[in-house]
Amino acid sequence: MESFVLFSSLTVTSDTFRLDLTRDETFPAHRMNTEKERYSRDKTFVATDPPTNAAHLELELVEEMGSGGTGVVYSARVFQQNSDDTLPSELVVKFARLNHCRNLAREAWVYERMAIHTKLLGSAAPRCYGFFTTKLPECYRAASLEDTDISRYGLLTYEKYVSLRPKYPWMFRHYDEHRERDDKLEDDTKFRPLQHPELEQTRFKDLSPWNEWKPDLNDPLIAVLVLDKGGPSYTYADDRDSDVRLDVELLLEDFQVAGIGPADFRMPNVVRAPPQTAMCPKHNVIHKWNIIDFNICRVLDWARVRHVRYAMELIKPIYRGSAFYS
Repeated sequence: MESFVLFSSLTVTSDTFRLDLTRDETFPAHRMNTEKERYSRDKTFVATDPPTNAAHLELELVEEMGSGGTGVVYSARVFQQNSDDTLPSELVVKFARLNHCRNLAREAWVYERMAIHTKLLGSAAPRCYGFFTTKLPECYRAASLEDTDISRYGLLTYEKYVSLRPKYPWMFRHYDEHRERDDKLEDDTKFRPLQHPELEQTRFKDLSPWNEWKPDLNDPLIAVLVLDKGGPSYTYADDRDSDVRLDVELLLEDFQVAGIGPADFRMPNVVRAPPQTAMCPKHNVIHKWNIIDFNICRVLDWARVRHVRYAMELIKPIYRGSAFYS
């Protein structure tokens, strides 16, 4: 839990912008009911209050490391911080695109749950230093909504491609079809209103401010996650190494035992573990690999599961075979 509550505010700077962000509430999932293969409200599947009087972290962006359906990941140099902990010299900042803040809030909740209920952070997954948001300052808004479709330029050299990339990491990409909303999540289930007033104070998913969130392009929201920096992603060459495959199998076992099933399990989301990775308490090894990217994820509470073997198979991604793809 320590890394997740270290910071309550964040500053991110680059050559083109400066953002001052504060911690925000994450977006909880409904509990997956494996017996009925549907989702249920659960009093333990809630968001916790974000820290308000913790330390401040300031980061300088270094370079883009990759992008995906939700956002863009940058390496970032730790410029300064006033916590009592020693941080690595570089971390990772994951920016949601303007229409995907809701999905990033969900991924943040999975990290939050790992921090509170499991020993996965720092051993099987990178440490997370929090989920932060801010309203986009007026001076960046016009450029943030510019067209980013580079397909009309035809075949590009790498230098030309870099020059045409979006100016800001939160900008839409040309393949963002539904800019007026975020992608749906598997547990976007409608429930009847709660009949017990005392439960209305509990931040179930459907009572979260993120549940009905939609992007407002007249007053955009910026959302980021801060994580430990891992190494290169898994490759087909790694896949031919039996020791590597064993380590990934053990990682998946760690997640199974924790009741967390990464549903977007593919090569780009398996990365070399950060240098400061801790001993895995289950296997007594230091994993050489970590799993990342949890906005698409199935989460269980083993105390509520009757058919354990079936549930474990349901949440474990298929590793050997065509479901593990690049």
